[in-house]
Amino acid sequence: MSISPYQKNIISHGLVALVFLTIGWQLGHNEVKIEKANRLGLPTITLQRNTPPEYQNVNMNQFWQVWKIATSKYLEKDKLKAQDLVDSATEGIIKGLDDPYSVYLTPKQNTAAKADLEGTFEGVGMQLGFDKDKQLVVISPITDSPADKAGVRAGDKIWKIDGKDTYGMSVPEAVDKIRGQKGTKVTLSLQREGKDELFDTEITRDKIYIKSVELILLENNTIAQLKINKFGDPTIKEWDEAVNQVLAKGIKKVIVDVRNNPGGYLDTAVYINSDFMDGIVLQQENYLGERKQYTPTRSQRLKDVKVIGLINKGSASASEIVSGGLQDRKKAQLVGETSFGKGTIQEVEDLKDGYGLHITTGKWLLPSGTWIHKIGLKPDFEVKLTEEDRRNKKDPQLDKAVELLR
Repeated sequence: MSISPYQKNIISHGLVALVFLTIGWQLGHNEVKIEKANRLGLPTITLQRNTPPEYQNVNMNQFWQVWKIATSKYLEKDKLKAQDLVDSATEGIIKGLDDPYSVYLTPKQNTAAKADLEGTFEGVGMQLGFDKDKQLVVISPITDSPADKAGVRAGDKIWKIDGKDTYGMSVPEAVDKIRGQKGTKVTLSLQREGKDELFDTEITRDKIYIKSVELILLENNTIAQLKINKFGDPTIKEWDEAVNQVLAKGIKKVIVDVRNNPGGYLDTAVYINSDFMDGIVLQQENYLGERKQYTPTRSQRLKDVKVIGLINKGSASASEIVSGGLQDRKKAQLVGETSFGKGTIQEVEDLKDGYGLHITTGKWLLPSGTWIHKIGLKPDFEVKLTEEDRRNKKDPQLDKAVELLR
């Protein structure tokens, strides 16, 4: 794939910033020798000891030249802030990785990311990500949220936000522009699968509260639909409450519904699948190539129930861990549409002064060792949910799951 000039700028900027941050880390670990360059009088850095070869003897002349020119000759240099320049350089490291799931977060963005996992915020109610072409896309709208009511669908590509092109925009940057106070409005320019034309959708922001787990009783209380909306902070507590009700009622048929669930904490997904199966629940491979196998640490409360899983293109990450594990271990058949396909793991770091970092450090694998990244899970029974179904408040996917459990 060819690289546009804009993308080249991102990559080169990221590499310069990567050098800058690597040196800072090495300074803190006494693995750096600093000398003055002969001609410019600017620092030349020599990294020592166990530093990888590609980061040894790094010449910082170019970085400091650019810094000096930018801060002394830029037309509106009175508007420049040193910290903003450092933040930009630091963000460039992460953009240089060319990984849409690794992001550097400002304090505001870091707070928003945490609020999202807590399940309460003001905005339009949808999870954002990137498709295989690295275009900003709606992973899933939250059920009954302003985005859902405005007709936004999983898989919709977002080309503009209030008229601003999203090309090169990170997810935190997009979230900054889409979120806002209750009652205010935002206009998204969207493109839907199978259609070439863009269309504008105006959405009024509102207070969003996401209940992690909902228990819905079907077929005269003989089937329990466990709808998991997010794998966040309150999910384990709400899951336990729902499971206790299922056990108290003696229900032996369960639908695990992770449609439009964008994911969340890996450990929470493992906790949930531990209720259904023993043995290997999940495998993880880190950046060193080392594999770790996850197995249950408690008894399987739902091991004897019959299970059907519901997925769609808005099912991603942790929701694929749950549904994929159930399918892979033959504990459940899946109904719906092929899932999103996100098989990487991000480590969350809180930095100084409120900043944050989400960095891809590994990949997760199904119990069998299969990696579904950019592929997704294929349902055993493919059932689509059409726009006409939505208008008529029909759910053929749920109907098929109930039919299989009968």
